[in-house]
Amino acid sequence: MSQGELARLASMSAREIAALERGRRPRPYPPTIRALADALELSEQERASLLEQIAGDSAATGEVAPASRTLPASSRPLIGRDDDIGRVVALMLEDGARLVTLTGPGGVGKTSLALEVARRAIESFPDGVEVIPLDTLDDPDLVLSWIAARFGLSGVHRDAEAAALRGYLLNRRLLLVLDNVEHLLPAAGDVAELLVDSPGLTVLATSRAPLRLTFEREYLVEPLRLPSSGEHATADDIAASDAVRLLVERAQAISPSFALTDGNVTAIAAVAQRLDGLPLALELAASRLRILGPTELLRRLDQAVPLLSGGARDLPERQRTIRQTIAWSYKLLDPGAQTLFRQLSLYVGGCDVEALDALGASGTDPLEAIATLVEHALVFVETRDGATRYRMLEVVRQFAHEQLVETGELERASELHFEWFLNLAVAAEQKLRYSEQLWWLQRLELEHGNIRAALAWAIASPHPARREGALRIAGSLWAFWYVRGHVVEGETWLRRVLDASPAQPTEARAIAQFGLGMLGISLMDLDDAVATLETSLALAEASGSRMAVALAHFGLGDATRIRRDHDRAEVHYQRALEFFREVGDQAWIGNALNGTAVLAFVTGRLDRAEAYGREGLQVLRACGDLRNIAEAIVILGEVARLRHEIPLAASHYAEALASFHALGDRLAALHTVSYIAAIAAERGEIVRAARLASAVNTSHNELTQHRGRNLLAWMDEPATTRMRSAIGDAAFDRAWGEGQRLALDTAIAEAEVLATELAGGEVAEAVDPRVATLSTREIEVIRLVATGMTNGAIAEQLYISRRTVDTHLRRIYLKLELSGRTDLVRFALNHGVA
Repeated sequence: MSQGELARLASMSAREIAALERGRRPRPYPPTIRALADALELSEQERASLLEQIAGDSAATGEVAPASRTLPASSRPLIGRDDDIGRVVALMLEDGARLVTLTGPGGVGKTSLALEVARRAIESFPDGVEVIPLDTLDDPDLVLSWIAARFGLSGVHRDAEAAALRGYLLNRRLLLVLDNVEHLLPAAGDVAELLVDSPGLTVLATSRAPLRLTFEREYLVEPLRLPSSGEHATADDIAASDAVRLLVERAQAISPSFALTDGNVTAIAAVAQRLDGLPLALELAASRLRILGPTELLRRLDQAVPLLSGGARDLPERQRTIRQTIAWSYKLLDPGAQTLFRQLSLYVGGCDVEALDALGASGTDPLEAIATLVEHALVFVETRDGATRYRMLEVVRQFAHEQLVETGELERASELHFEWFLNLAVAAEQKLRYSEQLWWLQRLELEHGNIRAALAWAIASPHPARREGALRIAGSLWAFWYVRGHVVEGETWLRRVLDASPAQPTEARAIAQFGLGMLGISLMDLDDAVATLETSLALAEASGSRMAVALAHFGLGDATRIRRDHDRAEVHYQRALEFFREVGDQAWIGNALNGTAVLAFVTGRLDRAEAYGREGLQVLRACGDLRNIAEAIVILGEVARLRHEIPLAASHYAEALASFHALGDRLAALHTVSYIAAIAAERGEIVRAARLASAVNTSHNELTQHRGRNLLAWMDEPATTRMRSAIGDAAFDRAWGEGQRLALDTAIAEAEVLATELAGGEVAEAVDPRVATLSTREIEVIRLVATGMTNGAIAEQLYISRRTVDTHLRRIYLKLELSGRTDLVRFALNHGVA
């Protein structure tokens, strides 16, 4: 049999067969093995032998480990928590507790313990572990939205969002870690309903107070074990104390020359006892051992206690002690650093160096002041998305905020905070449509907690000017909320600021109404969106803002087009183009041309659609508007598809998909994957098309649950019948089932490879010089990752430890210059490593 003949029988490409025969894919996917076995008409014994030889036990059973979210390895060991870890894991796995809440004072290490428990238990949850920090969320009503966003379910209709989340969790066995719940306790009822409706879900929460649910199992996290204070205690006894071990290890991390000796062991033991074994207090005290000896440290702690015992009397003694520790560190700061410390309490989730410069604490150089705070372990430096940020632990931030209130600086500091984020939002409004779009989307994501705080403060303000400023922030950021999937939250903020701000026909109000209408279109609230956009148009005309008039017409063009009122849509798009050209906004001219092209496409005027699409693409490329460039490219791809110009369509789709994926626009990426599946089916790649179509269908339902929109319109009953008849019911059902289990990121990676092949370009083989740096074992790990295996499953397959797998992956990411699992799957598929 020739390679081509076998490829046709197995519904594969000849290139895939060639890669298998030449040994470039020694570990093919289990679906590939089954397809070959069917094509070769192997007996059951021959089939079993082939499966066992090629792919091992996992392939022999036909099981593919579901894609799980992996947890990063801890950067340093968790001291003194082995018993706690074992008990909490036993509560969940042996006693079957579905809600376990770790309680205890701030700084006791609840979060660290929860993460380690999740690492130990991950293999018992086939669908993975999701860790959701809640410290930057202040509205209990948004908890379910916050959780849904982490699963990529943002952007659903607000009345269906909870249903989307429950639908996603219904048949999954998954561990959800909710970190820092204490300020969101009114949401406990929502968590309870989620558990009732999701039988495979387990929740591990951290909170300073229990959720007070009937089926909750509370686990009190105690301070670390203290050294013995008896007169017969030896140095070895003291060194064995968990609290002393933590204090010494952290001190050595800061000052490698530090050591526990006979001369300082008594003082170190006294410090650990004085701090009640609280991990955060010990961390802060350890930072002082760089400049103080243990005896001096103990003396200063003792002197500080009477002065810094200002905690509320109804708080636990341990919590008052950590407050004393923070207050002591605060007291040692110079006045400029103290001022900055207080001001930083307003920054939820941290801030960057530019925000520091805007504060200008009492004439002190902000960089000098922040360096002091970092040295005192009151502020931590972290790098996120390539940006340096300064962040306080939550318990420290709360203490700093109390000081801000006590000094009477709250109002002025809040005003500075608000003004900074107002200016940031206004600057972002323009940048989100030009060449720096991706950088600004990432920056706004980092600052989202601060934006929420600024909006909430301004809405509550009695000053109309501040509420008007909140209107400008929300109106400027609608596109950020739209692209990054925060559609429900964005709609909520826009409604709040519109209700709170003066009802004047201003440009800011007209643009905020426009943003609300655009989010309504995304949510498929079309009647409400049209009414909102008509209000925007009336406000814009009354305000005299030509730009606001243009935006309102554009929005109405989109809304009426989707409602199939094509004549009205044509009028609105042409009016929008007229006004955008009048004000000279090139990016919006490109957007309006895109809208006109889509209208021409849906009304069957392909030549007109192509002309407008190319004109829009030319304008948008000059602006650097990455997202709308991708939209224009998709339009051209659709025109090519309907003309049966498959290679051209595939090339367009591949380019657009890469852009949408980079921007984090998951819904637009899903649409593009569906188009790739359509042309794959047309070209005879039936198995791969069905697999991708199934993945799109499943992810679309999980992400949106939009009524009246069918993402797979091309996959009608006749098309399904043709695909089934082409490959047979069994093969079709297998492909569809595999797609249902396919993670969205993996589906995107597969679609990119498929589109490249359909475009006529060879997928690059292992020619990248980075591949040569990989060891044989690292290549084995990559191949297993590409099949969707978890780290634990890979460890079992290769008979190595989970920690070794983690180490291999860290080295692989470093060698290949990749940032995560999705990038690795794409690299493996593109370079013949999978």
